[in-house]
Amino acid sequence: MRKILIVDDERMVRLGLISMIQELYPGQYEISEAINGDDALQKSQLLYPDIIFLDIRMPVKDGLTALPELYEITPDSKVLLLTGFAEFEYARTAMRYGINEYLLKPCSLADIKKAIDTIERSFQEAHTNLNNHFSVVLSQALNLYFSKEIFPEDTVFSNTRFSAALLYYNGLIN
Repeated sequence: MRKILIVDDERMVRLGLISMIQELYPGQYEISEAINGDDALQKSQLLYPDIIFLDIRMPVKDGLTALPELYEITPDSKVLLLTGFAEFEYARTAMRYGINEYLLKPCSLADIKKAIDTIERSFQEAHTNLNNHFSVVLSQALNLYFSKEIFPEDTVFSNTRFSAALLYYNGLIN
């Protein structure tokens, strides 16, 4: 089950988003709330959310200030920036940080569905790419093993996100 963190200082906005997400995707997401950027940072360290709905303007720490720190804590999170202001400078700053979606409040059910569906497709593409990469790395490892070559120090395996062990059983037990 994916985790969503909704970060907004307005309780009604948070409750509205929760209601829409639950209506669109019943039982598919574990949803948590934060009231400002500092709260979001603390909860992200505990929850490691997959998706973060992040308001721009909040007291204590705003969304744009918290965003780089959130990416340090949860670099794989997808961020949907929320704002009630259609100012170009906010959008440009947000894009520099690599946010995934920029939504104007109030968000409609269709806006939320489109944004989450887009993010889910990106998760699926990333998953497919990792599986393909793993397949290539495993194939290379097997080829090297069966050709009796020694793994060079600068091999592709030193840079991969995967670890594997190859066990070979020749059927002889002493």
